[in-house]
Amino acid sequence: MTAINNISPVSFRSTYVLPFDELKKVGHEGSRQFGKETTDFLNNDLNNVMTTPEGLAVKVDNNRDKEYEAIIAKYGLNIHKYNGEDLKGESLDTNAYKFLVSKINPDKAEEMVAKYKEMNKDEKQEAYMKAYKEFKASAYSAENSAKTGTPHITPTNAPILKYKGKDGENYMARPVRLDNGYPCIAVATEKEPSKVMLMNEEEFKKFMLETAPEIKK
Repeated sequence: MTAINNISPVSFRSTYVLPFDELKKVGHEGSRQFGKETTDFLNNDLNNVMTTPEGLAVKVDNNRDKEYEAIIAKYGLNIHKYNGEDLKGESLDTNAYKFLVSKINPDKAEEMVAKYKEMNKDEKQEAYMKAYKEFKASAYSAENSAKTGTPHITPTNAPILKYKGKDGENYMARPVRLDNGYPCIAVATEKEPSKVMLMNEEEFKKFMLETAPEIKK
């Protein structure tokens, strides 16, 4: 799945949860294809996708349940309805943030969540995206944990794109291909060139927009 842009609490009218363990079962390539079909089904509206401790919560209109069930059946995923409420009564954005930091920084998770609850909307957005990017690059993300081993990538003849992010990091991005021919963008920082994030072209566009500095007039 791609990055979640809207973390405001949402009451989904008809929602499925896709457990992370089930996404692992379809494998790295399968989870990518499933993610593409899901976002196409949702007309690329990422406001209808949210991370929860149970898995990825996806909003589905009641009138389109059967269509989405067909996509799920294609990939052999087990799903269940989700009422959009956290079991402990906390908002979905807090719930999602708690899940991310509990994985990437478990020793300080409780303290970080407490501070998060006191933040304003803009501060929460910034804190969430920072945690999400760290989580996505970690071994805990659905895509990384679905890998059976380190994928072999082959660089293409396309030039390396370099840009400075708003966090001060110097990023490098280069089109590559996996052994099965799947095209990806390999992204790393000049500080840690061996720590590579693989993402498809659409994911990279969103990642670049999120990390590139704003141009002030």
